[in-house]
Amino acid sequence: MICGRLRGGLGLFFAIATAGMPACAQGTAQSGAADGARQYTAYCAGCHAADGSGSAKGAAIATLARAIALTDAQLVAVVHDGVPGKGMPGFAQLGDEDARAVVRYLRTLQRAAGAPAGAIGAGDASAAKPVSALDAQAPAPSVATERRNGALAIDVPPAELNQKEVKENWVSYNGDYSGRRYSAMVEVTPANVGQLKAKWTFHTSNVGVFEATPVVVDGVMLVTRSNDAYALDAATGKLLWHHARALSEGLIDDAAGHINRGVAVLVSRVYMETDNAHLLCLDAHTGNQIWDVAYATGNRNYGATSAPLIVKDLSLIHI
Repeated sequence: MICGRLRGGLGLFFAIATAGMPACAQGTAQSGAADGARQYTAYCAGCHAADGSGSAKGAAIATLARAIALTDAQLVAVVHDGVPGKGMPGFAQLGDEDARAVVRYLRTLQRAAGAPAGAIGAGDASAAKPVSALDAQAPAPSVATERRNGALAIDVPPAELNQKEVKENWVSYNGDYSGRRYSAMVEVTPANVGQLKAKWTFHTSNVGVFEATPVVVDGVMLVTRSNDAYALDAATGKLLWHHARALSEGLIDDAAGHINRGVAVLVSRVYMETDNAHLLCLDAHTGNQIWDVAYATGNRNYGATSAPLIVKDLSLIHI
């Protein structure tokens, strides 16, 4: 067991391409009318998957909030110039029309994945740059225990983590510090439990055994699989944000299973471990990464599977 004091201020670059990602499949631009689906398949699907759901090589650009918010011009710049130093190559050989066709096709994937119409391309078109467009931080909504204009707002004060009775909010892996995993809600009883029916199903886009316990705060469900974290509307299953991180390569023993059992939440921050023993801090409103700390290095069988436990200003983690 390892405890680390929570801290902020270590801003990291976040891009559509995952750090260390192998180059996507290369190709040559074909003549004739632009065909977005064909160009996307040739240049992008090898890393980001045919439906944009991502893979170990590239992020889920159909659901990643940052990719959805970029303007068409910003995405065209990324297609042409890539993300130097982050593993994503540029495809300057694609003409402007072909690059725009790829972006138009990506928009169809984002809409098919449930992206809100108002969120698509909502960024500032005047800010389009080859690299820094992906690094631009969208302002986070104000912290409150409600959603305003469809924006996500989560606030879990320390006192709520120490709740004596678990009801609407399941704010930690075990529900509370007792570890009993007991809910005081009375709506489900032995008499009506047989009437429960599935309301919705959500499929994660990455591989690995699913062993996470969802955390629920004010109607928002936070769940993990492998190195990815998802925020869902608990009532409908709608994806609110997705933080994508590539699986670590070369791990052995238990670490090679890429298992993740969930997150911890404190105020407006979400904490999760990774398969190679890193502790991540995410913005609970957007899923954007705030910092990344490696706490066990030098051995390929060092990994982490547990959900962190918050105690005051400490995060208890393990390898």
